[in-house]
Amino acid sequence: ILQLYLTHFDDDPTFDKATLANLLPLLEEKVRNLNAEYRALQHNDQIETVVWRKFKARSKKLVQEGMEAHCHELDCECAAID
Repeated sequence: ILQLYLTHFDDDPTFDKATLANLLPLLEEKVRNLNAEYRALQHNDQIETVVWRKFKARSKKLVQEGMEAHCHELDCECAAID
């Protein structure tokens, strides 16, 4: 309902008390599901999670710097192997 509203109207959604009372449990369930999914992603050994742990940062710039530093480390390791 919120997504439809935000797609078709330019202003902030304003709902009556009955609609809000019906939406609140749905939104709380969505938050619980997203939190559970987030925790599951943080604590598995899939490649996506390993990469996320290695390169997560507060900003895109810091992520980019981390990736560049990792590439430099890999270049150094390859040179040492050669």
